[in-house]
Amino acid sequence: MKAGVRGVLSLLACLLVVGLLTGLKPDTGASGVRYYGAGADGWARSPQGDVKVDSIHLTQRVRGTGSYAREVTTTYAFVVVRLRVSAHGESRVFSKMELRTPDGYTYEQLGDPMLARAGYVNPGFTSIGAAVFEMPPDRVAHSTLVVYPTQGFLVVYQAALRFDQVVPADLQSETLVVLADARKEVTS
Repeated sequence: MKAGVRGVLSLLACLLVVGLLTGLKPDTGASGVRYYGAGADGWARSPQGDVKVDSIHLTQRVRGTGSYAREVTTTYAFVVVRLRVSAHGESRVFSKMELRTPDGYTYEQLGDPMLARAGYVNPGFTSIGAAVFEMPPDRVAHSTLVVYPTQGFLVVYQAALRFDQVVPADLQSETLVVLADARKEVTS
């Protein structure tokens, strides 16, 4: 019985510590996410990592990477975002990206593993890859790209890097966008 009471008291003490730590963290708004926008150099910088958009392409045809890559088509629009990501302090995963439209819709990147992803990056490296979104062409203009670096054992979104109005409105239906393999460079 004593061991059971001790376990319950330990659990309550842990919950109290978590509650105190949660109350001491900086205010990040109702969603618990603090947003960082791109600076004059094109990089959006946060305490967890940095992201830079290299280019944006709109197309109805895209081909992924790898020996089994195939051409994929859509009657809507593929938004292909080529980007660079770097991590601060510890390794990060940049796997959650979304395009938000001015009229309130959110589109997450396609989950096809043959499409290049920036993904996992260690400190001192920059990962270069792409994110591909599928959406109606009339919702593409003036969308906002939001990138969430994850941290820790549990997935906790502490920061989001956003790029406002980075998506052009012209759909190039005949252009085939071929994605390069994701790669890494030493940056420091």
